[in-house]
Amino acid sequence: MKNFFKRNENSSYTEIDRNEIVLDIEYQFGECMTILHEIVSDDLHIDIAVVPPTDNMDFYKLFTVGMGSKEMNIPRELKRQKLQRAELAMFISKDWIINTDDIKYHWSIQLLKTIAHMPFNQNTWIGEEHTIELSNAENFGGFSGALLLSLQSGRDAIVLNSGKHLNFYLTIPLFKEEMLYKNQNGYNELLDLFDNNGITPINDFKRKNCCI
Repeated sequence: MKNFFKRNENSSYTEIDRNEIVLDIEYQFGECMTILHEIVSDDLHIDIAVVPPTDNMDFYKLFTVGMGSKEMNIPRELKRQKLQRAELAMFISKDWIINTDDIKYHWSIQLLKTIAHMPFNQNTWIGEEHTIELSNAENFGGFSGALLLSLQSGRDAIVLNSGKHLNFYLTIPLFKEEMLYKNQNGYNELLDLFDNNGITPINDFKRKNCCI
């Protein structure tokens, strides 16, 4: 594995932590093509690890590296589940262009970073089955929010040598009407709706709105 990271004073992750995360990603999903480094950061430095399509997983795999360097404000009754730290993932069809500043494509990267910052900007937390509302849908390909699915959480969470437990959540962008459907009918009903319409965790951003 390449040594992608340099020490960043604004993160409680060490260089070793970051490299451990990438090693785990590579073990499960394939070698990282690149790390998209965040140039300007506040107190949360979030890079994006990109795993290109492979023969057995023919789609892009994107992962935040940095969100879990801080603990979210988890309700006291859930702290034993060690849900305080999280990273996000997104699977994208192979025809998407990843490493570009073209807003036509780059919004997918910005969506991940926007969600990653939300718990700390709002002093809250996010986790499995949560829906995240986004303002300015025109900045995110027409999507108004996102659904989080568990990729690795709870007992399956990554545990770094430093003792940090990292829960990974898969991000599915949602149209406004799909957000409303989930809020009115529930998580499982939305998944059933997606299944009936052939929507998979591998995002095709040209897909139809399932609620229109």
